Amino acid sequence: MWSALQTGRVAATILSPPGTLFARKAGMNFMVDLTDLKLEYQGSTITTRRSLVQKNPQLATRSLRAIVRGVHLFKTRKEDTIRILSKFLGTKDRDALDESWDYAAKMPMKPYAVESAVQAVLDHLAEGQPRFAQYKPAEFIDARVLTEIDKSGYIDGLYAGKGK
Repeated sequence: MWSALQTGRVAATILSPPGTLFARKAGMNFMVDLTDLKLEYQGSTITTRRSLVQKNPQLATRSLRAIVRGVHLFKTRKEDTIRILSKFLGTKDRDALDESWDYAAKMPMKPYAVESAVQAVLDHLAEGQPRFAQYKPAEFIDARVLTEIDKSGYIDGLYAGKGK
């Protein structure tokens, strides 16, 4: 989206780091910083079919533990993460990488879905497709695997330096 804005293909867009830094450096005007609005909206999700969890519970557990461990690495090993981000984002601009890390490091260590945020998505979808108004967040959220991992102490152990 940054390149579309930079080349004038779009007049405005939503940017996340490092595009935000590049836009500021280019003298672009920011209409609003969405993080300042404290909006609840379930954007990023960890999703699979219920049938996979039922047929392969160990796979689901191992996969979610790997995601939790990746979040831990991201949040606790900034320099390693910066090197990875540099490759992924295709930039060596340290300011851009720091801004990207600062933005993403706010992710929760325990990635539970927030019902009110899922409801906001359903409400938004219902504006254009009324059939979504009939659904409740609980129909889309199944935290059993994460709850088991959490109750085992695995996540807290990672942050206490015990979850190797």
